[in-house]
This record gives sequence, structure tokens and C-alpha cells, in this order.
Amino acid sequence: MSLLRQNGTQVLSYKPDGTDRRWMGQAGHVNQLKNGFVTPGGANTATWNLMTEPDVRPPDLDEGRIIELHRGAGRIWEGILSEPAPSPQGWQCTATGAGQYGANYVAAYTDMWPTNEPDEALNAAITRGLRWNNPGIGTSSGMWGGASGTAGSPGGGVTLCSVAIPAGTWEVTWIAGFTSSTAGSAAAADNNNFGLYLGSTLEATAVVDAVDNGVELYVQSPVTITVGGGGGTLAVKTIGAASSGMQYYAMIPPGGAWLGQEVDSAAQTITSLMNLCCTYGGLTWFVNTTQTGNFVSLFPLPVAPDRLLVSTTPVARTIAGQPTTVFERYEISDDQVTAAGTSDVAVYGTTSSIDQPSANRYGATEVFIDLSQAGVMAQAAAQAVGTNLLSRFLRANYSNTITAGPGGIMTMGGQPVDLGSETSLHVYQLVLAGYGAGGSVATPVTFLGGQYDFDDAAETGTVTPFQYLASSINDLLEAASTVLPTAFQDS
Repeated sequence: MSLLRQNGTQVLSYKPDGTDRRWMGQAGHVNQLKNGFVTPGGANTATWNLMTEPDVRPPDLDEGRIIELHRGAGRIWEGILSEPAPSPQGWQCTATGAGQYGANYVAAYTDMWPTNEPDEALNAAITRGLRWNNPGIGTSSGMWGGASGTAGSPGGGVTLCSVAIPAGTWEVTWIAGFTSSTAGSAAAADNNNFGLYLGSTLEATAVVDAVDNGVELYVQSPVTITVGGGGGTLAVKTIGAASSGMQYYAMIPPGGAWLGQEVDSAAQTITSLMNLCCTYGGLTWFVNTTQTGNFVSLFPLPVAPDRLLVSTTPVARTIAGQPTTVFERYEISDDQVTAAGTSDVAVYGTTSSIDQPSANRYGATEVFIDLSQAGVMAQAAAQAVGTNLLSRFLRANYSNTITAGPGGIMTMGGQPVDLGSETSLHVYQLVLAGYGAGGSVATPVTFLGGQYDFDDAAETGTVTPFQYLASSINDLLEAASTVLPTAFQDS
């Protein structure tokens, strides 16, 4: 006999065109229901068992139907039904959530990379059927949209592109270079002739090597920008006058997204494109399932706790090896060809940065990073990269799952939340009942949720902490190398 649970999560099934809407609880008893969310992403997977005769297959179970989970009047989860499996207990069902839809669509674009990315590729995929809504990457999360611009043989102080950014501290990435040039027109005056300005203040100077007869776009290292109340204007301008025939180009990606790695049109998925935007580690993305659709946004990693998570059992910490010294290989001088036709080969050096207090406490552990692809740089600049890595590294953190029953997850004011309506996009303050956090862990312990899974039958929510670059020295080294100034397009 079919029944409809009044105090649990309800499962709705319908065709992709929105027709033939059916509540699965009317076809049979739904049990073993579990659903979850991940960060980055959104709705992840849902599984359940439909208790009806395995020799009878209701239309609710057709592969490819849209599945929605509802609690009360709220639409909390959406996904696509996979082929269910019959069993003596009924039909075992699995659905892939809306946060994973991007893996089914490629990031195809026609503009010169990275102009209008990621919005161009994302919006094109939505037109082809991706069930997301894009209010505009950056603009929907209180940051800023992207901007780009070109100018032929510009004079000094010419604005190539600009965006209005809100108050706060931001990690800004930017791209500068040339889209064309006339033979023999490039000159020394074009080298490094781009500046990143906040209002009238020069925040950073581009590392750009002007070339003739080609396209050369250089990804610049991220710059930390602090904007006062009321916001400000961020712009890329020429510093001095350009040489005749040089076509200048500059771009500020939306919300500080990382777009420095050029990927051929349709060669990556939408999910990969969104992950690419977060390469530097300061951003994440999420598809929020609401009553009116699945809305994608890109935003800085949240840090302010909005949930209390009570653990009544011991939670083990994860301890990573403590790097204390970074050796950096860098380029002292590049290849040179003199007027007489003789050449000098590039010269490289190795320097190091050390975290002496950690070395004294934990013993020495040394790692290496190659910075030579960034071109000529000062020894102090190379050492600064290593010092930055050591200061960002997080030695001890919580990475194991924590399960909470009713009342185990609360607002910061102590009000219990509905575990079935939670997502992974919360920052938790961990309440350890009856034991301490121990050394090497700052208190109070807070972390961003990386995954959240709800068991409807057990009425429990399981939180997995978000793991990020700072807890892995190898990831930090890779990220540091990736975001060094370098050219990504040359023809």
C-alpha cells in the first residue's frame, strides 16, 4: 500500500520538459533516502528505495527524469535520475544532483580567450540545455563582473579596461599583453607598460615582454587589493606611450577569477572551467537550488561561522608534515643577443626562505619550487614566494566526518536547524563536548563544510570539512607556480 510521509523528505519525479509530475510516495513507500551537497558544486547525489513490486515499473522511474526533493514548502534538491535497479525490496534509485550537471556540458566559446569568460561558455551551455541559471559570474555574489579592452598605439595613462569593486580585501588577477603588432614596431617602451590602478594609485606593474608579429598575453600574479568604504574603481592603464602599431589588450576577470590557463574551445567541461576560475585557492563556486531554479555563483571562501556543530564523540585531527624551508630556483638574467651578434645565455640562481620558529619546534623539512618560468626576477621576489607559502601553510586541521543528530547543528544563536534542509555551504564552529582541541589547533575551531549528507531515516546529518590548498604543501607549490606571471598565448 503506498503512503506519503508527512514529516519527511518527499520525492517528486517529472520529465525534463516539466510535464508528468509524480510524487513517488504515491507509487510506493520511499525508504532509505539519503541526499547530499558538496563544495564546490552544490547538490551531489541522492539514493533511495521505492518499495513496489520489482516486476512493475511505474513511469516515475524512467531514466533521465528530473528528481526534486521537498521538505515542507521548500524545494531543497534537484537531480537527474539514473537507471534504477530492481531488487526483492523494490527499486534502488540514484540521482545525480544539479551541482554536477556541468560535467555533462563542454565549455565552448568563440571570443578570444579569456574575453567574456567564464560567462560566454557558461551561458552557451545553458542555451544548449544545462539546467542552471547564471545571473552573471561575480555580479551575483557581491563582487564584480569581468572587463576587457583594447587600444591601438595608446598614449600614456590610457584606460584599457575598468570595473567598480565593492569595499573589502580582494585577491585580484589580471591579464595584459598584445593582440597584434606591425613588423618591427615593438620597442623597449612596450615592455611592462601596463599598470593595475585602484583609483589613481598604482597597485602593480605588469610583467610583459613585447614581441613583434604575434599575439602575446601575459597572466599577472594575483594582487591583494584593499578597498575602503563605498568601493572603488579598478583599472588597467598604460604607464607610458605605446610604440606605433602595437595593439594593447587588458582584462580583469570577474570577481578575481583565475583564467590564466588557455584551454581550447570545448576541450574542457563546464565543471572544469568553474574549477579553473578557483585555481588560486581564494574562491569557490556553488549551484544553489531554490524554488525558482538552480543559480550558479562564484565567491570568496566564506570564513564567518554561521552554524554551531556539536560533536559528542572524539574527533581526530589531521596532521600534515611541517615544511620549514623552501628553496627557490629563479632566473637572474635572460638570453641576450648583442648588436655584434654575440649571445649570452640565461643565468639562473637558487635561494631559500625559512620559517625558523617551526624549524626549531618540529625539525627541518625542506621543499623546492621552480620559479624560472616567470622570467627575470629579483632574489628578494623569489624569497617572498617561499615566505608566502610558509605563512599560508596549515599544519593541523580537522578532515574527518562529524555526524550530528537532531539538535546537533544550530544557528549561532543556538536555534536547532532542520537537518534535512541543510547544504554544505556553511561555516561551522565546532563544539567539542567533554574534551579539548589540543595543541596546534586554533580555538574556537571553525571550518567550511566541504560535503554534507543527510540520512532521512536516521535523521542525521554528516559534515565533512572543506579541504583546501593551505593544508597541502604540494598543492600550495603547484598553485604558486601556476599563478606566476607568464605568457599563455603566442602566435
